[in-house]
Formats: sequence, C-alpha cells, structure tokens
Amino acid sequence: MSKKDQVRRVSIDCSGLDKPRMLRALADGLSFEEHFGANFDALYDSLADNLQEHGALELELTNWSGLRMTKHNRETLLSIFEDMQEELEPGMLKVKIVERVIG
Repeated sequence: MSKKDQVRRVSIDCSGLDKPRMLRALADGLSFEEHFGANFDALYDSLADNLQEHGALELELTNWSGLRMTKHNRETLLSIFEDMQEELEPGMLKVKIVERVIG
C-alpha cells in the first residue's frame, strides 16, 4: 500500500484559536518536530515534510467562524493549504472547512 493510500485524518476545533494557538494546534495534531517555528513559513515547510514522511492527510477544521485570526491570516493559512495541494500528487492533502459538528 502506498503512502497516498494510507490517509491520516486529523480534526482541529478552531473555536477561540488565535494565530499562535492555531499553529500550535496544527503542530500538535500533525506531530511536528519540537523545533517547529510557529509561523506560516514554518507551517508550510513542516507540512510538506510531514506529508512526504507520513503520507496523505485529510485535515478537518471545525468551527471555522470561531477562529480568532485576522482576515489576512485566515487567507494566508488557506493559501498555504491551496499551494501545497497544487504542488503535491492529487489526494495527498484534503482540507475540509466545517462550520460545526452536531452529535
């Protein structure tokens, strides 16, 4: 079975997360190295390394409207995911933005 076939699923509740907490939640959820730099450049690099090492990822971000980041930072975060998707094999990264989960 290839890495692409072994899809990992990670869900992060965005409620109340500001930029530093969101980056920490991603780092913790994806088991980034301890030296993760907690900035958008480091997120891009660490995510690329993580996908290459551990294979495909389905990332679910719930309660998106509860995220306490500026519009610019939200757009930057999304553009990181979009750029990564363009550079990877199809199916290596899937990001779901979910407003809320009931049940």
